[in-house]
This record gives sequence, structure tokens and C-alpha cells, in this order.
Amino acid sequence: MANVSEPVPVALRVFRCKEGESHFLRLLQGPHDDGRIKGLLCHWCKKRSHYCLGNDCPPAIHRSGSQWRGYLAAEHFQERLGVWHPVCFEVTEYSELEMRDLAQRGQTWTVSRAMRAQDKIFPVVARLHARNDPSTMPAPFPLLPTLQHIYHCPWVALNVDCPLPSRTFVSPSIGDDPRKASEQPTKDSPEEEAKRRELLTQLKKRLNGSLGAVNLG
Repeated sequence: MANVSEPVPVALRVFRCKEGESHFLRLLQGPHDDGRIKGLLCHWCKKRSHYCLGNDCPPAIHRSGSQWRGYLAAEHFQERLGVWHPVCFEVTEYSELEMRDLAQRGQTWTVSRAMRAQDKIFPVVARLHARNDPSTMPAPFPLLPTLQHIYHCPWVALNVDCPLPSRTFVSPSIGDDPRKASEQPTKDSPEEEAKRRELLTQLKKRLNGSLGAVNLG
């Protein structure tokens, strides 16, 4: 007789963060050696996702536009049961950009998505929450059988980089407040002061009738 206190194995499922939700996910798998999470291209057509077959894609499906999706072996924390449940974590383009060069096995990430406001749809946001000892984590598991099932395609492969370019990080510099500088009268250079005095002298002579014209050059 089975011990009912032991977790019951269930089929691996794909985890997607829905609108208005926030979750903890613990990574069992890190990115490739280049720091990038590998994924695939797919098309949304006829109310479902289709795996992109490249040149072999049916034209009607291929013209619908492509979406990148990455996948990682992870665990999802279920608060009601207090357990970490294995999932195939689907990474969107925006969340991959935030996880790029940071994601490592053993890390805990918060993944959330705000509710849409009128016509604005918000992306999935990923934030690093904690770092754990990878040696205490379960081993990663294969993802391709699950992905081949949901995409109805036996040729699914995770070998495509996210098409979004990396962000350019910049740092602010410290300097004088321009508002304070504009309040202070500017001081002429010695050359400008000499030219101003010469101009005033010529103007005075003209007023006295000593000159017929003033050279302003």
C-alpha cells in the first residue's frame, strides 16, 4: 500500500504567468554557456500556437508573425500546499531580457504580470529574489517531450536566442546644478572686459561729437 504522505507524481506541465498573478519560481536549470536562455519560435494562428518549421512552415501560418518563447526546468512554489512543484517554466521575450546573464541554477525568481489597463497589455516581469545552494536542489528534467506534446510536433528543439537586443546600461554623473549656475551673473573674461571698456569709450566720444562712427568689430 502506497504511503499517502508522499507526493504523487503528476505529468509535467508548462507554467505561464497569467495577468494579475505573482509567483515564486526556483530554477533547476541555468542558461547555456553564453548566458542566454534558449527557446523556439512559434506562430499564433487558429487559436493555438504552432511551432515554427522555418522554410517548411505552411505559408498561411508563417505569415501570422513569430513569437519567441524560452523554457527552463524549474519548481513553482504552491502556497496552499507548501511545496515546490516541478514545471516547465515558459520565459517570455521581456522576462528573458531581465534574466539574461543573471539566471543560474538554484536561484529563486518572482514572476508577475499586471492586469491590463484599457487597451494596454503589460509584459511578464521577472525579478531575482534569492540565491540558494544548487547542491541542495533536485536535478533538472527533460523538457522536450512536454513541448513536443503541446506543440503537436516531434521536431521541437530549443536552439533559438531571444531576438531582443541586450540593454545598454549607463551611469549618472555628478555635476553642478544648472539652475543655480543660471542665477549667478556670469563674469567676463579679461579680453571681453577690455573690449567692453573700449566700446564704452567710443560711445562716449561719439556722444561728445569726437567720432562720426563707432567701430563695433
